Amino acid sequence: MSTLAQYLKKNKEHAYSFATANTKYDKQGRPVISKKDEWVDESEWNEVYNMLKF
Repeated sequence: MSTLAQYLKKNKEHAYSFATANTKYDKQGRPVISKKDEWVDESEWNEVYNMLKF
């Protein structure tokens, strides 16, 4: 088991609460990415997505 997996197993609730506290949600309660988020302009994920599409 990786170190990260061990940490998450031990600290699952803390990690989940941290992640949800740092997530923005729309009016319907869906997680969203802000237009100002630094990830908005990352194009390398498009390549990964296109490789994984069926």
